[in-house]
Amino acid sequence: MIAAALGYLTMATMTNCTSARTDTMSNDRETAAPKAEQTAPAAPPLKWTVWQGNFRVLTIVGEPGPLISTAPPPPGGGPLVQHPFLSATAELPTAEHELRELLLKSTSVDEYLEHLRGAGFRVQAETNAPRH
Repeated sequence: MIAAALGYLTMATMTNCTSARTDTMSNDRETAAPKAEQTAPAAPPLKWTVWQGNFRVLTIVGEPGPLISTAPPPPGGGPLVQHPFLSATAELPTAEHELRELLLKSTSVDEYLEHLRGAGFRVQAETNAPRH
């Protein structure tokens, strides 16, 4: 009887140790996998200032976000227009229509910058400083 009880305890201990080791091994694999997938922190988005002569007309950030106009919001407010590949803040009301027309012709930030340069705007890349 005692031998049977010891045999049971030994078997139970071995089972628990084996399952604990299996759990530890699977946990090691689970924690090791994300480490292999980790990448460097994302760089802040690129930012450009657009000039027309000596006038700053637009600030662009290379990430999806709002398009901010110099025009006052409609009565009662409303949500900001969200753009799929950039965010921008207009600075000069007289340039907004042309800036918008060029944006509507573009499918990427790079293409928009090309259109702006082609229309005579000066595009100045800024440092990758985080936005505040």
